[in-house]
Formats: sequence, C-alpha cells, structure tokens
Amino acid sequence: MTEILKRNLSKNTQGVQLFECAAGASDGEGELELPRDSADNIGMATIKLGSSSNAIKVRPLDAIIRDWQETLEKPMNIGLIKVDVEGMELDVLKGARSIIEKYKPSLFLEAASQLQFRVLERFLSDFGYKALGFWAHTPVYHFEHKPSFLLQCRATLRKLRPRL
Repeated sequence: MTEILKRNLSKNTQGVQLFECAAGASDGEGELELPRDSADNIGMATIKLGSSSNAIKVRPLDAIIRDWQETLEKPMNIGLIKVDVEGMELDVLKGARSIIEKYKPSLFLEAASQLQFRVLERFLSDFGYKALGFWAHTPVYHFEHKPSFLLQCRATLRKLRPRL
C-alpha cells in the first residue's frame, strides 16, 4: 500500500513527507485490517494492535514529529492537525500530547458517534480546547485552543447560516 501512496504523491504533489507507520498512543505494532465490505476503500482500514507476520509500526505522533524535526534545517510550526482514523482518534491524540501542548494547533477530528465526540471533547477540554462546529456526513469536528470570542461568533454564524 505504501508503494501506491508513494507513486501517487510523486505524481500529484510536492513537499509531502511520508512516514511508514501508524500513529497511536504509544510505540508498538499492529496489523492493517480492511472491513470485508470495504475492500476497495483503504480509507476504512483500521489497525489491530499486536504482533503478526504482517505487523506495521505504531508510533506516537510526538515521536514521529520529533524525529522529523531533527532532520530539518529550521524549526517548524504545527498549525493544524486532521485526524480520520476510523475510531482511533483518541489514541492518536494521546500520542500527540506534547504537540498539542506546545503548538496548540487547530484540530479537525472525525467522530462517527456522539459518544466518540464526547470522549474527544472531554480529553481535549483538559488542554483548553473547545469544539466550534462540525461538517460532513460522518462528522468532522473543529476544535480550537481557547477560541476567541470572535472565532466563537463566526462558528455560531456558520451554524445559523443554513437557517437564515
């Protein structure tokens, strides 16, 4: 699968760094699993943690970014993180605590159910984040660190716009 992604990236974009691992709460291994009814949609893949003959690395996002920064000539700023990992969003966030605390990026997180949303909201509230809105059929929620009054007003107006 990474070979297909590498080929597509080389044909379609520049300035993208590919990391051949999954992001999770801690270092480990897992196996990529595709739901039976989604064989043609690799976006539906999940990681089943544990060792196997087809194991892939699982690393915290903090470690992935730290290792990458060591190869760069200038410091980076992380302003936005988008996570859509089929129910593993909380694990990715747990592995990104340092990034969240240091950079306070805008976060766009998929949550397929209200329960998943509430779990993410509870976790992020400890960092000073607030949900401002959501989009898409499977909701992608926008979280901001201590959003300003103006940003909260804009988010509210966006919610009201379809009704006006």
